[in-house]
Amino acid sequence: MCQDASYDVFDAMSDASRAAERHITESLTGRDLPFIWAGGSLGRREFLPSSDIDLFLIYQRSETQAQIKPTIGGFVKFELGHLTLDLLRDLMTESLVDANRIIDGHALSASLSDPVPQAIQEASTVDRQLANIITEYYYWHYFDFPDKAKSRGSNYKYSSGASRTTIFFNLVYRLYTGNFPFDQLEGEPELVRSLQYIDCHLGILPPVRALDLILTVKNVAASLFHESDPRSRFASDLSLRAVYLKCRRRLTSAGMADFESFRRSYHAARRKVESAVAATVSCTLSQYFGANYCAELCSLDTQSLLDLCIDHITSSATSHPRALVSLIAWLFFATKNPSRSQAQILAERLTREPLSEVLGRSDGCHMFRGCR
Repeated sequence: MCQDASYDVFDAMSDASRAAERHITESLTGRDLPFIWAGGSLGRREFLPSSDIDLFLIYQRSETQAQIKPTIGGFVKFELGHLTLDLLRDLMTESLVDANRIIDGHALSASLSDPVPQAIQEASTVDRQLANIITEYYYWHYFDFPDKAKSRGSNYKYSSGASRTTIFFNLVYRLYTGNFPFDQLEGEPELVRSLQYIDCHLGILPPVRALDLILTVKNVAASLFHESDPRSRFASDLSLRAVYLKCRRRLTSAGMADFESFRRSYHAARRKVESAVAATVSCTLSQYFGANYCAELCSLDTQSLLDLCIDHITSSATSHPRALVSLIAWLFFATKNPSRSQAQILAERLTREPLSEVLGRSDGCHMFRGCR
């Protein structure tokens, strides 16, 4: 990744994912373990050297769940979760963002392999998927990204145009096609298929070269500095200069002859990625049946729109689809510049109250035109 421009980040994802899966499988062979599910970047086959390992042990029943803590050598960032099938189904039904760690994944062992994809498929109605896209988008852009902003530079992962925003290409791809990472037994990263899809079916030019650059820079920075060093997380000139020196041969062959041209290219790449993400999300939302209704709400003042959204969440007289509530919430955060207290009120209501999925439950045609 550092020297050869012909070996792009998507090649690295494929190779690193296969190597990580093989190493994990060999490490756990012969162990008396429950069903193993890979989540996160490994689940999407987008694993890179700086990625975390997210594994879940899934049990048939709660009484069989033990404090099993398998050790896998060679990985610095390793997270292990324990779930029963019942808890997994509850997670799929009741949550949005939290459930993505499971939805992003695929099986690393054969037993129980059918119930997990089945739970994902049953929960992934068109309404829920669209609500998830909306919720992820406003959460990252209006809560997480600003919270992680520092004077020392943009966050390599959590900021506009950074590596975390690639998930929106995946989410839209799943919404339109009905395909999930567990459908792909082996092969290319899900991100590759997602970028091909938005190009061929949405007419949005995929920012392939820009993604190659920002993901390469993020991973090289993580390899150069300890995770406690801000230079591993923030794109300061000091961090970028170190990356440039490490990857000079690769960057020069790509037309970045000096540090200044590299720095300009890197920030331009982030803007290009963010623009493509915004276009993809906007194109998706424009086809939603509630888009016109939400557009009419722009004339409301901040408090009135907040009250309306809370009413949609808590009303017992009528049921509102998740996507509509999420879209109103997204509109509120995007257009009204709410106070911190107003934002917190809505965020708490959205996470505490279960939202119904009464419309579009059968085939989704009422919820989203053109989506199967």
